Amino acid sequence: MVAPPPPLTASFWSSFWKNQIPHNARNVWWRLLINKLPSGLHLHSIIPDMVEPLCRVCGTSLETSQHLLFSCPKKLEVWQGALSKYVEERAWTADFICSLFFPDPDPVKPLYDIPIFILIGTILASVWRYHHAFVREDQAFEPRMVLAAVDLAITQIRAQLAEKKRQNEEREPPPPVDHPPVNNNFPT
Repeated sequence: MVAPPPPLTASFWSSFWKNQIPHNARNVWWRLLINKLPSGLHLHSIIPDMVEPLCRVCGTSLETSQHLLFSCPKKLEVWQGALSKYVEERAWTADFICSLFFPDPDPVKPLYDIPIFILIGTILASVWRYHHAFVREDQAFEPRMVLAAVDLAITQIRAQLAEKKRQNEEREPPPPVDHPPVNNNFPT
């Protein structure tokens, strides 16, 4: 079991709301932080006759918030595959991945010019979307399909970031040109 996360301070919340996090991930991330995700375990505590506490994808473990997003074997496969592709090499455990969403995580370095909040938010949004397609629409949760969705989203984000950078460079005035000193001592 993972250690409890550090306290969520006012400065953490301020940076959380200011960071570039994909809109479709921000609510899920916020619910993770305040421990209000609709996991099987949480829903079972509210409506025990309607929802079982076991993971609806793997069916073998209690579906805690961490299991729902990171520890379920199929979801961990998605995280490991995506992070191995877009972030420096390391051992990607469910506990470590979960810690990235809380204050003071160990630093990770993306391989491309994608801010880490955008990268992990994009993966989170894809995992969440496919989890709900499984729960609500009875679609299979296939890690390779989720990874393809992550790749597509990252490709689109990289294109948007490159375009934004290009536009910013166009707006910047050209750097001053160093001219040799002008000799104003003309012979008369």
